[in-house]
Amino acid sequence: MNPAAQAPATTQAVLDQARAVGALLARHEVTQKLDAAATTLEADVDARRAANDLARLADALSKKEAQGQPASAEDRAKLTQAQAAVSQSIPLRNFQVAQMDYMDLLRSIDRAITESAPPASATP
Repeated sequence: MNPAAQAPATTQAVLDQARAVGALLARHEVTQKLDAAATTLEADVDARRAANDLARLADALSKKEAQGQPASAEDRAKLTQAQAAVSQSIPLRNFQVAQMDYMDLLRSIDRAITESAPPASATP
């Protein structure tokens, strides 16, 4: 076996390889789909408004409940309407799917790194 292959890796060598993986990730189809979906979402005022409305309403309802105040029927109806608007937004759905695909890819990368690295020794 080549002795150089067994030499310890430097921090710089590990970072260089991480940057190479990052460059590959940037060119991956899943990343490009996520970027395209984000661009489409940013350009869609109605989709952004629907997402913001849902987040705002959910936050307000959560704060209300944390203060011991029950959610009113009107609050729940507004939240249901906002959820429907979000679920009907094609740009939002496309973004969510692209985001899930990207996270799946990142988990696969993490798993591959974890599987290829020897377990760390537990030294006191």
